[in-house]
Amino acid sequence: MTSSTINIPGITHRTAAKLITHGIRTRSELAVLCNDYDASAKLAAQTDLSQSEIARLAHRAQLLGIPGIDEPHLCLLIESGITSVAELAAAQCNELLSRVQRVGRASDATNPPSLMTVLGWIAGARLTATAAAAAAAAAAAAAAAA
Repeated sequence: MTSSTINIPGITHRTAAKLITHGIRTRSELAVLCNDYDASAKLAAQTDLSQSEIARLAHRAQLLGIPGIDEPHLCLLIESGITSVAELAAAQCNELLSRVQRVGRASDATNPPSLMTVLGWIAGARLTATAAAAAAAAAAAAAAAA
């Protein structure tokens, strides 16, 4: 998915403009920063955004890359304490469903997720986390071989 960085909860137009100016134009490009400390540090040095703010936004972009998670669902996840793919991958389905539904009722969410939806999110997060770990291992092996 190559949706605009502007369409991520928590990114203001000003922040989006800074990201775009420095080559981050899509959710996918922002999500990559979750696993690239050097690139996020470089971006932080080029902007007045802190590295922790970049990481927070990158984690949101990565969560939005999981099938079935849209912006309203992302907000429910964040309000339920899930702020990264790693946290979602480690979540217990029934516990997370209960938390998300409780948050949804409190915020009058019109379409709370079902058990199958939450299970799909967790499975997607586990696949994403596994792919990220494999990519990091491959990069480390390539760096060691160089």
